[in-house]
Amino acid sequence: MDYDVKFKTDAIELSDKIGVKQAAEELSISVNTLSSWRYKNKNPESMRAAHNKAVAKYHKKSYWHYNLSLNRSTDAELIEMLDASDNKLGLIREALRLYLKKQNKK
Repeated sequence: MDYDVKFKTDAIELSDKIGVKQAAEELSISVNTLSSWRYKNKNPESMRAAHNKAVAKYHKKSYWHYNLSLNRSTDAELIEMLDASDNKLGLIREALRLYLKKQNKK
């Protein structure tokens, strides 16, 4: 469930006054959720580092996406061509076939 910033802020303030467990019970949220909000509120730098680590992990898993994002400025015409295509996967497959055919002729 998504909670708005005001709700989270009010929950943190309430937990400062009456304790995490009691505040979580009154607000009908889990203690872990409230504790997480408190941690994020007090440690914004660690949250930024955790976000960067998650992004890097995603890029490692998605090698092609990583290369495309790195070359977005240098390969603008390729990105435009992909964006304009209705069949992106078909376009990429055809490009790879042509590339491999060209490599085999060498």
